[in-house]
Amino acid sequence: MDPEQLANLTQCDSLERPVLFTTVVPILFSIVVLLGLLGNALVIAVVAANSNMRSTTNILITSLAVADLLFITLCVPFTALFYVFSWVFGHAACVLFQYFTYVPVYCSVYTLVLMSADRYLAVVHPIRSMAWRTERNTLAAVAITWLGVALAHLPLAMEAAVVPVQRCRYGNCSVDDCGFREMSVCIGRRFFTDPASGEFGPLGRVFYTTFNIFGYALPFAVIITLYVLLVKRLMFGRSSAVAQSSEAARSKRRVTRTVVTVVAIFGTCWLPIHAIFALQNWHRDLHYSWFRYLQVASQVLAYMNSCMNPIVYAFVSDNYRQAFASFLGIQLAQRTRRGTNAGRSVVQNTAKNSADQAVSKRASGNGNAAAATQSPVVGSDDDDNEKEECAAVVGAAAARGRCESVELVPLNN
Repeated sequence: MDPEQLANLTQCDSLERPVLFTTVVPILFSIVVLLGLLGNALVIAVVAANSNMRSTTNILITSLAVADLLFITLCVPFTALFYVFSWVFGHAACVLFQYFTYVPVYCSVYTLVLMSADRYLAVVHPIRSMAWRTERNTLAAVAITWLGVALAHLPLAMEAAVVPVQRCRYGNCSVDDCGFREMSVCIGRRFFTDPASGEFGPLGRVFYTTFNIFGYALPFAVIITLYVLLVKRLMFGRSSAVAQSSEAARSKRRVTRTVVTVVAIFGTCWLPIHAIFALQNWHRDLHYSWFRYLQVASQVLAYMNSCMNPIVYAFVSDNYRQAFASFLGIQLAQRTRRGTNAGRSVVQNTAKNSADQAVSKRASGNGNAAAATQSPVVGSDDDDNEKEECAAVVGAAAARGRCESVELVPLNN
């Protein structure tokens, strides 16, 4: 080998595995794994340990946490190591890796659809939906979602294979300069025409088009539609009896704000990688160094989503922040919770007294009206007291002689 070829080979070897890929990305993934394991395990433990937090919303949040834990445990670590080494984990690990790269993502996005539907029903049809929005129905919806996704992805597990490939030491160098090196990759064996180049074959294009549509575009179209209808109802719909309870309205706004934040973060984190898949699907010859960096950046952003939700709950939801602190034995946060509850009691008592006066005036001292307002509506980030809220509101509305505007539904759950 002459000096010029040796210089080219040395240059190719030095550029073959940039520090970004071999060091920075694995470190970022390690942080994601650590934060995600701790945060999502804490969410599951808190909901399991507190019976008063087992509401429909929190069941769905737990489903989301389980999906994130599976993704963090069975996808992210393998990906981090694969950035540094060839695939050395064998066929069984390859099957798990391929399967649990996509199953948790689908379960997450359709859990978000269920959460958005739950918020829509809670805000737009607060009384009528009480018969539907039960823990049993929510658990059934979650189970059907997981079972359907798991069965639909069994063919992906059967396609997983460890394939030996030969790659040039660096893509920008010629084959004559660089030579080849042997390595193994874990892929869907019929998804690529050339595993070394990453070019999709016909089956790969079908799979990733399906992922773009059913794993992102369609569920988010449903989510956006639900929130547009929700906002339209809040802005232009006739006021309902439930709207008369300011604390109940604040409670629903808090839960809705948390769900919207989680949905927005998921959509933002996963949009770039879906765009990358779409580009790879329909445009060939994207073998540019800048595109490779975009691929890596989009993958890091998508994987980071798995550790973000517990952080969102801690910052956005008072209920979860207090539950986290209590579970971890943080006394200062517990004292803050008592102060917060005391403050809420003052607000609730003030609202109750105002309601008592209004009802007394309209009912001319009717004793039934006063009795209907004796139970103050207690707000909760989890809608745990929603049945009591609706019952109190229905009773107050009946005392005011407006029973015809309220649909009475037996609150038997």
